[in-house]
Amino acid sequence: MSAPPQSPNFPIDVRGGRRITVNRVGGTALRVDLEDGSFDNDALAAMPALTLKANPANGAGQPQDVTPNVAKQVLGLNKVSNTTDAEKATEGNPVGDAIKGAKVYAQAGTGAVNKLIAEKLQGMYVLPEEFGVAAPDGDATAGFNAAAATGRKVLLLERPYKGTQFVMPSNTQGLVGLGDNSALIGGYGGDAANHILVVGDGTNDHWNGVFENFKFASLVNRTGGSAVLMQRTRNATMRNVRPGDLKDLYSGAATGKFLFNGVTWIDFYHARMTGCDMAGFNNDGLTIAGPNFGAEFTWDGGAEIIQSARHAVHVAGGAGGVKFLSGGAALARNGLVTSTAMAPGKPNPQVFSGSQFNWDTCIDYAVLINSASIIDFLADTLWISSSGKNALNAPIAGAVGCGLTVADGQVAGAIIDIGRLAAKFCTGTAAVFSGGICRVGGGEASFNSGNGVAVNGTVVSFKANDISAIYNTAYGFYADPALVTAAKAGTKQLTLRDIEAFGNTAGNSTGLSGAPTGAYSVQGCIGLPNA
Repeated sequence: MSAPPQSPNFPIDVRGGRRITVNRVGGTALRVDLEDGSFDNDALAAMPALTLKANPANGAGQPQDVTPNVAKQVLGLNKVSNTTDAEKATEGNPVGDAIKGAKVYAQAGTGAVNKLIAEKLQGMYVLPEEFGVAAPDGDATAGFNAAAATGRKVLLLERPYKGTQFVMPSNTQGLVGLGDNSALIGGYGGDAANHILVVGDGTNDHWNGVFENFKFASLVNRTGGSAVLMQRTRNATMRNVRPGDLKDLYSGAATGKFLFNGVTWIDFYHARMTGCDMAGFNNDGLTIAGPNFGAEFTWDGGAEIIQSARHAVHVAGGAGGVKFLSGGAALARNGLVTSTAMAPGKPNPQVFSGSQFNWDTCIDYAVLINSASIIDFLADTLWISSSGKNALNAPIAGAVGCGLTVADGQVAGAIIDIGRLAAKFCTGTAAVFSGGICRVGGGEASFNSGNGVAVNGTVVSFKANDISAIYNTAYGFYADPALVTAAKAGTKQLTLRDIEAFGNTAGNSTGLSGAPTGAYSVQGCIGLPNA
């Protein structure tokens, strides 16, 4: 290899104003550094795609693409080559050759070992392009699956990867995209029913996977499968993964090309989704089913699940510690549904809805707790609005329009604990309690086209205080006479404190009567018969 030109360094501008510098450290040896003295994952990942054209006049290196556009996509280069086509075709570039064999110099310390850049890269990302990926309109399935089979973390460039079904084995570290245009797109060849991405083989554990910064879309309207099936994952994290992109939904790009299901988690332990906006589903947005205790799931980051033809969220059995901390779900037939459909006989131990999460504009139920599907349902504040209405706030014919429904037949000891209820503008009853041990610590159930709060005789216990139930078209507070009778007999409980009810069309309350006795007590209320 010929000696490099005699100049102190060869800088290249990279994203964020940081620079790669090729420094001569003695003789013909070269070292590749970032200006802050560190190595950058994105910069290192791009190195195989870069050569440097040495300019004898000033020693400034100029980037060239040896794989079309790869270097610019990975690094976001600020400078472009000003060499001629003939110069670009010149091979044997001394600086480029030196980088390919340059040492990565470790920090000083006992046992520090120098490594070749190529060796360093092989322990990080792998590109589907390394295994042959067709042009953007071609089939990328084989190239992606070959890259994933290496076990390394797969890097998606800012381009579409179209295919039938992408597969990541249980030993794959994860999948990382570079931004808005990094996309896995299903439906190649007309397929409408496969999962677009399958993670894990369903038999072996998939540990510590990280998935971030890419989206899913489809070439066709989908009739089955999920955007991504996560099976037997352990301690997995999704960040800014968008199954069905809001931008595509609002721009109309997704019209007639909806996904079927969004993200489906099966037989998992400890999963997190942060900032993962989801939109446009012919069935369910998010489905969660675990092996039982230990299947902890957290949703956070203010993301929303928009427009699901069936359920926005289905907690489908055996999932414990399911937490929705911030964000929302809207424009679904049902917002949150709990069941044991995917894990028969295994109720979900705990489901939690945080004060910064809302269930909005759902056709039938904002929150539906099915029979024997829950052990504990907890909510700091349960935000529910406009059930039974469409995006234009117009009532939908035939909609149930209920805010919260807790079905009867809950497991023994099931607790429904709502710190604050905020249920308004529904076309049906704001909150119906038919099972479990129920408590509401405050809030309002007002301006609904039905009852404010309805409590049926199949509950075990109902306690509420400081609720406003006003201007509903039925009753402000409905109590099943059978519950009142049982509570007075001491076999069930009904305790109401500081409830206000006025302006309700059918009456402020019904079913409440008589003096406090047994476990029946109504005190400090306005519009309700205190006893």
